[in-house]
Amino acid sequence: MKNSEGELGRRFRGKEFRTSPPRAVIGLEAEFNLLIDGKRRRPEKIFGDPRRLVRRRMIPRTGKSFQLPAGGAIYFDTGVIEVATPIVELERGCCCRATRLLWEQIGYLRAELDHWSKRRGCQCRLQGFSTHYNFSFPAARKSKSRNPTKVAYLLAHILPAPVLLLAANRQSSAVGVRPRQTRLEITADFTPDPALMLATCAFVAGVVETVLRWEEFGLRQLSRHGMPRLTPFRLRKHSSRRGWRILRDSLGVNPFAADVNAPLWKLRDGRMLSLRAIAAEIAVEIARWPDAQPPRNRGRNRDAISPANSAPERCDNTPAHRRGFRWRCALASRFPETPRSL
Repeated sequence: MKNSEGELGRRFRGKEFRTSPPRAVIGLEAEFNLLIDGKRRRPEKIFGDPRRLVRRRMIPRTGKSFQLPAGGAIYFDTGVIEVATPIVELERGCCCRATRLLWEQIGYLRAELDHWSKRRGCQCRLQGFSTHYNFSFPAARKSKSRNPTKVAYLLAHILPAPVLLLAANRQSSAVGVRPRQTRLEITADFTPDPALMLATCAFVAGVVETVLRWEEFGLRQLSRHGMPRLTPFRLRKHSSRRGWRILRDSLGVNPFAADVNAPLWKLRDGRMLSLRAIAAEIAVEIARWPDAQPPRNRGRNRDAISPANSAPERCDNTPAHRRGFRWRCALASRFPETPRSL
């Protein structure tokens, strides 16, 4: 899902190109360190470019990426090997398809590495580095107060706890959100389990699509929609490009190594909850929307959002094949419901 606007602009000046798909799409990426005989090596120095690793002929794409025979893309990015899925339209079952496609690209890369290492009599390993969950930002919803930067900052206050619980482990280091020109990118350490990766992708997709339906992307929406807010909560700058991330010292206690069931985390309303309980509250509030909206907002400002993006009246009465709310409600059942007070 690399943005090709700059590349197209240099090659075809004066022509207009669509830089985002006409429908909402998602895509996954995974980055790997390359270890040869136990030592980390830069793939650029070993292979030059992916064409010296993959045996079959590949079609060049934008930048340094190439089209994999398995359908995705591969490129070398600052010392890591990165594979990406084709874009998948956002609809029922899309997260299953995207996750399966990513692991198919990983399997193809692994087979090519096995063949290369066998010919050279060495041992090659792939060490998972990060996973990126990409979601397109629809141009129809974009305005001065509704843009990828504002929604990314808002999501950086919502997603860390649930993503930590689903995708991270005790050796993980960060969960982040990056705004891109036509998409949103949620980053986490690589999850070596397809089922947990699928659960993370589905949950993030539900949160992103719900938040995109909110009237605005200011932080006051957090309390308005019943989202628990941690204190202390210190967002750090993302390691690359724009964006924000949660690190081991962002919450006062290392959330990656802490007991997820221990009530260690203080909220702004004074409660002390566990990481699992915080994630449960977020999941339940997201799944309940728009039922959790204040009554004064129902039916108001419908013209601010296009009819195709307007919220349904009730979650349980909306056909799943049209709105996708049923699977979001099912996600909430992964977390036990937690009472508002202990």
